Amino acid sequence: MHSLEDNLYVLNEVLVDFETYILSRDLFWPLMGSSPSGRRLPKISLGSIQLLLDQLLVQQEAMNQEQTARYQDFLEQWQRISNKWASATAKKATREIEMRVTLWNAYLDDLRSDQDEASSFIQEVHHRVMLSRLADFLPSSSLSDEIRTQLHAIEIRHPLLTGIGDFIWDDDLRAVYSRDEFPFLYTQPPETKNQQH
Repeated sequence: MHSLEDNLYVLNEVLVDFETYILSRDLFWPLMGSSPSGRRLPKISLGSIQLLLDQLLVQQEAMNQEQTARYQDFLEQWQRISNKWASATAKKATREIEMRVTLWNAYLDDLRSDQDEASSFIQEVHHRVMLSRLADFLPSSSLSDEIRTQLHAIEIRHPLLTGIGDFIWDDDLRAVYSRDEFPFLYTQPPETKNQQH
């Protein structure tokens, strides 16, 4: 998980570029410049914005008064701008969901044929988390029956995704990713155990 100041800075940059991004055809949008810690700003997508918001949600407790004020202001801006462009956002989210399904399926296929791919599970599972979080941008606030059927067909072949294990991401994030809603974050291929980041 990135630092609080870096995350606040990135969210501000997201807000600056959001209208241009959402009206473009691009699924990924490069932010320009560097974060306060010197990290090059990432390419964003709707899925990565959701994960950024999740990180900031759990970082609230660590915010001082000034950071809390900025954060609340950013959230209000985010609410306004995402509501304004709800239709365009839903269309882009649908495209990203389709892309994430393809990437997640490709990774699980690689994992089935090559156990060395297990070492990438902790990183690659972000596609699956984004799939769930992208549903927030859809009018129904849930993935379509077609996508859920696809995911079931993809994942039923991988017993590791239905096993019970420890939370595999930064422990602070457990507060926003419950076992019931994100069971794939509570399991891992045996080869990845003791390799947490």
